[in-house]
Amino acid sequence: PSFAKAEVLISDSLGKSSFVSPYKLAVGSGLVLSGSLLDFDHGGRQLGEIYPSTFNYKADEVLRFVPAVALVGMKSLGIESRTKQWSELIVRSVASTAVMGLTVEGAKRIVGRVRPDGSDDRSFPSGHSATAFLTASLFAKEYGHLNQWYSVGAYGVATSTAMLRRVNDHHWMGDVMVGAGIGILSAEFGYALADMFYCSSENKRRLRGAYPWLELPSSMA
Repeated sequence: PSFAKAEVLISDSLGKSSFVSPYKLAVGSGLVLSGSLLDFDHGGRQLGEIYPSTFNYKADEVLRFVPAVALVGMKSLGIESRTKQWSELIVRSVASTAVMGLTVEGAKRIVGRVRPDGSDDRSFPSGHSATAFLTASLFAKEYGHLNQWYSVGAYGVATSTAMLRRVNDHHWMGDVMVGAGIGILSAEFGYALADMFYCSSENKRRLRGAYPWLELPSSMA
């Protein structure tokens, strides 16, 4: 069977095209892998040393939530997102946030990397970076199709958040890279879980019967 026919079948089953992007899966996985392999002690040290030790701006505390605020604001103003119903959007967002939170907290407890400023051993991965890239991914999924600059702006804000975590000496460069990757991947897996929830059991059986290689509707995004 052709991919085009499979996409039509999936769209009919879900009432819309699936939202999961294989390209973002690749980018997110690449960030996690490269950030994990980066020198723990020296990765990004030069960036931090450009700034004085007194550099400590709090913009990253707010910036990480900006894409989420923009998403809720535009939805509230009646600008139609790809997910039409508020209830479904909430399910997708909660699922993605849960995946991100569990992954970040689990990694912090297991790795126990000391922060560059020595304040504690919860440096890896960066939770702020993960949150920022998660909210940027959610915004891009819902409104990026209207204008590519929406996505550019959202990911620009997320990148600024991650860089501030480094120059504020709260994280090593590898920490923010892995955090960014986790944020992107969490949105993809969260939307995949929602696809499973919103696809009926009958349609799941029909899809798998016609296309045995197809595990989830999300795999054809």
